[in-house]
Amino acid sequence: MAGIAGLLFFFDNPTVVTTLVTVGTAAMVALPFQYLSFLAVSLHAPLVAPFRSRAAAVLLGLVSTVAAIFVFANPHLFFLELYRPGWAPWNFQYTEFGQRWAQLLGFVYLFGLIAAVIVYFNAQKGSVARNRAKWYAIAFGFRDVIAGILQILHPILRPDPFWGDFIYNPGYALALRSYIRLLAYAVLRFQLFNSDLKVKSS
Repeated sequence: MAGIAGLLFFFDNPTVVTTLVTVGTAAMVALPFQYLSFLAVSLHAPLVAPFRSRAAAVLLGLVSTVAAIFVFANPHLFFLELYRPGWAPWNFQYTEFGQRWAQLLGFVYLFGLIAAVIVYFNAQKGSVARNRAKWYAIAFGFRDVIAGILQILHPILRPDPFWGDFIYNPGYALALRSYIRLLAYAVLRFQLFNSDLKVKSS
Protein backbone atom coordinates (compact mmCIF):
# COMPACT_ATOMS: atom_id res chain seq x y z
CA MET A 1 0.00 0.00 0.00
CA ALA A 2 2.65 2.51 1.05
CA GLY A 3 4.99 1.29 -1.68
CA ILE A 4 2.35 1.82 -4.34
CA ALA A 5 1.57 5.28 -2.97
CA GLY A 6 5.27 6.18 -3.02
CA LEU A 7 5.59 5.21 -6.68
CA LEU A 8 3.19 7.94 -7.76
CA PHE A 9 5.84 10.59 -7.05
CA PHE A 10 7.96 9.23 -9.92
CA PHE A 11 5.35 9.48 -12.67
CA ASP A 12 4.18 12.56 -14.54
CA ASN A 13 1.32 10.83 -16.35
CA PRO A 14 -1.89 11.53 -14.36
CA THR A 15 -3.54 8.35 -15.65
CA VAL A 16 -0.73 6.20 -14.28
CA VAL A 17 -0.76 8.09 -10.98
CA THR A 18 -4.53 7.76 -10.64
CA THR A 19 -4.22 4.01 -11.25
CA LEU A 20 -1.55 3.70 -8.57
CA VAL A 21 -3.61 5.70 -6.09
CA THR A 22 -6.65 3.54 -6.83
CA VAL A 23 -4.72 0.31 -6.31
CA GLY A 24 -3.17 1.61 -3.09
CA THR A 25 -6.53 2.79 -1.80
CA ALA A 26 -8.16 -0.55 -2.62
CA ALA A 27 -5.40 -2.28 -0.64
CA MET A 28 -5.95 0.07 2.30
CA VAL A 29 -9.70 -0.56 2.33
CA ALA A 30 -9.29 -4.35 2.09
CA LEU A 31 -6.45 -4.60 4.60
CA PRO A 32 -8.42 -4.26 7.88
CA PHE A 33 -10.42 -7.40 7.10
CA GLN A 34 -7.38 -9.35 5.91
CA TYR A 35 -5.43 -8.25 8.97
CA LEU A 36 -8.15 -9.57 11.28
CA SER A 37 -7.88 -12.95 9.52
CA PHE A 38 -4.12 -12.86 9.98
CA LEU A 39 -4.48 -12.07 13.69
CA ALA A 40 -6.93 -14.95 14.11
CA VAL A 41 -4.46 -17.55 12.85
CA SER A 42 -1.39 -15.95 14.44
CA LEU A 43 -2.58 -15.28 17.99
CA HIS A 44 -4.55 -17.44 20.40
CA ALA A 45 -6.25 -14.53 22.11
CA PRO A 46 -9.87 -14.13 23.22
CA LEU A 47 -10.02 -10.82 21.36
CA VAL A 48 -9.50 -12.50 17.98
CA ALA A 49 -11.44 -15.71 18.73
CA PRO A 50 -14.57 -14.50 16.87
CA PHE A 51 -12.50 -14.29 13.66
CA ARG A 52 -10.99 -17.77 13.96
CA SER A 53 -13.84 -19.87 12.58
CA ARG A 54 -13.96 -20.94 8.95
CA ALA A 55 -17.16 -18.95 8.42
CA ALA A 56 -15.52 -15.81 9.79
CA ALA A 57 -12.46 -16.29 7.57
CA VAL A 58 -14.65 -16.70 4.49
CA LEU A 59 -16.74 -13.68 5.44
CA LEU A 60 -13.67 -11.49 6.04
CA GLY A 61 -12.19 -12.57 2.72
CA LEU A 62 -15.44 -11.84 0.93
CA VAL A 63 -15.84 -8.43 2.56
CA SER A 64 -12.26 -7.44 1.75
CA THR A 65 -12.74 -8.46 -1.89
CA VAL A 66 -16.02 -6.56 -2.20
CA ALA A 67 -14.47 -3.52 -0.51
CA ALA A 68 -11.55 -3.49 -2.96
CA ILE A 69 -13.88 -3.87 -5.95
CA PHE A 70 -16.00 -1.01 -4.62
CA VAL A 71 -12.92 1.24 -4.61
CA PHE A 72 -12.12 0.39 -8.23
CA ALA A 73 -15.74 1.08 -9.19
CA ASN A 74 -16.01 4.34 -7.23
CA PRO A 75 -12.54 5.84 -6.74
CA HIS A 76 -14.02 9.36 -6.55
CA LEU A 77 -15.65 8.44 -3.24
CA PHE A 78 -12.25 7.79 -1.66
CA PHE A 79 -9.83 10.39 -3.03
CA LEU A 80 -10.01 13.83 -4.61
CA GLU A 81 -8.58 15.06 -7.90
CA LEU A 82 -4.81 14.92 -8.22
CA TYR A 83 -2.88 18.10 -7.54
CA ARG A 84 0.69 19.32 -8.06
CA PRO A 85 2.43 19.87 -4.69
CA GLY A 86 5.49 21.62 -6.12
CA TRP A 87 8.01 19.04 -4.90
CA ALA A 88 6.55 16.14 -6.96
CA PRO A 89 4.64 15.80 -10.24
CA TRP A 90 1.42 14.71 -8.52
CA ASN A 91 -0.06 14.04 -5.10
CA PHE A 92 -3.53 13.26 -3.75
CA GLN A 93 -5.81 13.67 -0.75
CA TYR A 94 -8.48 11.35 0.57
CA THR A 95 -12.08 12.44 0.81
CA GLU A 96 -13.72 12.42 4.25
CA PHE A 97 -15.06 8.96 3.43
CA GLY A 98 -11.58 7.77 2.48
CA GLN A 99 -10.13 9.23 5.67
CA ARG A 100 -12.55 7.16 7.74
CA TRP A 101 -11.17 4.01 6.12
CA ALA A 102 -7.63 5.14 6.91
CA GLN A 103 -8.70 5.59 10.53
CA LEU A 104 -10.32 2.15 10.59
CA LEU A 105 -7.02 0.60 9.51
CA GLY A 106 -5.25 2.46 12.32
CA PHE A 107 -7.66 1.11 14.93
CA VAL A 108 -7.23 -2.43 13.59
CA TYR A 109 -3.43 -2.07 13.85
CA LEU A 110 -3.69 -1.04 17.50
CA PHE A 111 -6.24 -3.81 18.14
CA GLY A 112 -3.69 -6.36 16.91
CA LEU A 113 -1.01 -4.98 19.21
CA ILE A 114 -3.34 -5.12 22.22
CA ALA A 115 -4.24 -8.74 21.38
CA ALA A 116 -0.54 -9.69 21.21
CA VAL A 117 0.21 -8.05 24.56
CA ILE A 118 -2.72 -9.87 26.19
CA VAL A 119 -1.50 -13.21 24.84
CA TYR A 120 2.00 -12.51 26.13
CA PHE A 121 0.89 -11.80 29.69
CA ASN A 122 -1.60 -14.68 29.79
CA ALA A 123 0.79 -17.32 28.44
CA GLN A 124 3.00 -19.39 30.71
CA LYS A 125 6.57 -18.15 31.08
CA GLY A 126 8.94 -19.89 28.71
CA SER A 127 6.14 -21.36 26.61
CA VAL A 128 6.00 -21.31 22.83
CA ALA A 129 2.81 -19.21 22.96
CA ARG A 130 4.46 -16.55 25.11
CA ASN A 131 7.57 -16.42 22.95
CA ARG A 132 5.44 -16.17 19.81
CA ALA A 133 3.38 -13.33 21.29
CA LYS A 134 6.52 -11.53 22.44
CA TRP A 135 8.12 -11.54 19.03
CA TYR A 136 4.85 -10.73 17.36
CA ALA A 137 4.55 -7.67 19.59
CA ILE A 138 8.15 -6.67 18.87
CA ALA A 139 7.82 -7.13 15.11
CA PHE A 140 4.43 -5.49 14.75
CA GLY A 141 4.43 -3.23 17.79
CA PHE A 142 6.61 -0.46 16.36
CA ARG A 143 4.69 -0.49 13.09
CA ASP A 144 1.29 -0.72 14.77
CA VAL A 145 1.94 2.13 17.19
CA ILE A 146 3.36 4.59 14.65
CA ALA A 147 1.26 3.59 11.64
CA GLY A 148 -1.84 3.13 13.77
CA ILE A 149 -1.57 6.60 15.30
CA LEU A 150 -0.77 8.16 11.92
CA GLN A 151 -3.79 6.46 10.34
CA ILE A 152 -6.12 7.52 13.15
CA LEU A 153 -4.85 11.11 12.92
CA HIS A 154 -4.99 11.03 9.11
CA PRO A 155 -7.78 13.66 8.83
CA ILE A 156 -5.67 16.07 10.89
CA LEU A 157 -2.14 15.40 9.63
CA ARG A 158 -2.52 14.52 5.96
CA PRO A 159 -4.47 17.55 4.61
CA ASP A 160 -1.90 20.02 5.94
CA PRO A 161 0.93 20.49 3.39
CA PHE A 162 3.70 20.41 6.01
CA TRP A 163 2.37 17.67 8.26
CA GLY A 164 1.12 15.62 5.33
CA ASP A 165 4.09 15.83 3.00
CA PHE A 166 6.96 15.99 5.47
CA ILE A 167 5.66 14.24 8.62
CA TYR A 168 2.93 11.77 7.68
CA ASN A 169 4.53 10.31 4.54
CA PRO A 170 8.10 9.90 5.94
CA GLY A 171 6.72 8.68 9.27
CA TYR A 172 4.67 5.97 7.62
CA ALA A 173 7.62 4.93 5.46
CA LEU A 174 9.87 4.76 8.55
CA ALA A 175 7.33 2.61 10.38
CA LEU A 176 7.10 0.12 7.50
CA ARG A 177 10.86 0.01 6.94
CA SER A 178 11.52 -0.69 10.62
CA TYR A 179 8.72 -3.25 10.67
CA ILE A 180 10.28 -5.28 7.85
CA ARG A 181 13.62 -5.45 9.67
CA LEU A 182 12.05 -6.29 13.02
CA LEU A 183 9.83 -8.92 11.43
CA ALA A 184 12.79 -10.65 9.80
CA TYR A 185 14.66 -10.63 13.11
CA ALA A 186 11.59 -11.85 15.00
CA VAL A 187 11.01 -14.75 12.60
CA LEU A 188 14.66 -15.80 12.95
CA ARG A 189 14.55 -15.62 16.76
CA PHE A 190 11.29 -17.55 16.92
CA GLN A 191 12.63 -20.29 14.65
CA LEU A 192 15.79 -20.56 16.75
CA PHE A 193 13.67 -20.72 19.91
CA ASN A 194 11.54 -23.53 18.49
CA SER A 195 14.62 -25.45 17.33
CA ASP A 196 16.24 -25.12 20.75
CA LEU A 197 13.01 -26.20 22.46
CA LYS A 198 12.71 -29.30 20.28
CA VAL A 199 16.34 -30.26 20.98
CA LYS A 200 15.83 -29.91 24.74
CA SER A 201 12.57 -31.86 24.59
CA SER A 202 14.20 -34.75 22.76
